[in-house]
Amino acid sequence: MGRINIRAINGQKHNGHLETRFQQVQNRASAVLDAYDESEQSVEIDLVAHLHRIPTKQIEQDIHGHHEDFVKRYGTVSSKKFHQAIQKCLAEINDGVHPALASVSNHVPYKIIHNLEENSNIEEITNSFFNEMMKLDKHNRDKNPQVAEHNSTSVSVS
Repeated sequence: MGRINIRAINGQKHNGHLETRFQQVQNRASAVLDAYDESEQSVEIDLVAHLHRIPTKQIEQDIHGHHEDFVKRYGTVSSKKFHQAIQKCLAEINDGVHPALASVSNHVPYKIIHNLEENSNIEEITNSFFNEMMKLDKHNRDKNPQVAEHNSTSVSVS
């Protein structure tokens, strides 16, 4: 028996109107929505994670982002890739995809999409988040120089 969705965005799990990549993440997206909605109240994210059968850490990363994942996906030099991912999310939202689905499927933290719905200044919000992630990355490299040195000197073998 497959996983049961507590709440599915845009219909049932195997909704033929959704692209496959949205079907694969809609349980995560609904968990993000529940956790983000409940974050202002006293319900803990652990309960949402238990109900959706998703690790708490995954839900937190989908909402707030994870600096290591962010650096791997978008780099540390320029925010251009990140801006492109945000634009892709906004285009999907304009095409009728739920904002939580668009953010989770494109690996963009949901809090950014939520902030963009309230404030339409894309440049300010994305640059602020990009700078925050770079500060976290710098802090982690300063705090753990051996790990940062190992990561920068490791070579992949083909």
